[in-house]
Amino acid sequence: MSGGVAEVSGTYWRSDEVSGVAADRVDAELRTLLRRLGPAVRAVSGDASVRVMVEVVQEYRDDDSVAGLFLSIETVRLMADMRANLDVDIVLDLS
Repeated sequence: MSGGVAEVSGTYWRSDEVSGVAADRVDAELRTLLRRLGPAVRAVSGDASVRVMVEVVQEYRDDDSVAGLFLSIETVRLMADMRANLDVDIVLDLS
């Protein structure tokens, strides 16, 4: 997605990557992104070959910096309406 418009990337569509988000802002940022993607996803929702993936990667530096992932019912509904799969990865920040 560039400027709110989904772009075809080979046989895949890609959307904006939202990075550098504090753990307590993930839900709001994800909800904003899902709302922007909604019209494009609904336009192709009848195509059985379309698969929507929501990927959240949480990086942590030490055990004390790992935070839980809270998603509001509104965000969950947006994903459900898109028939989206959710992939959450929690990884060690090696930088």
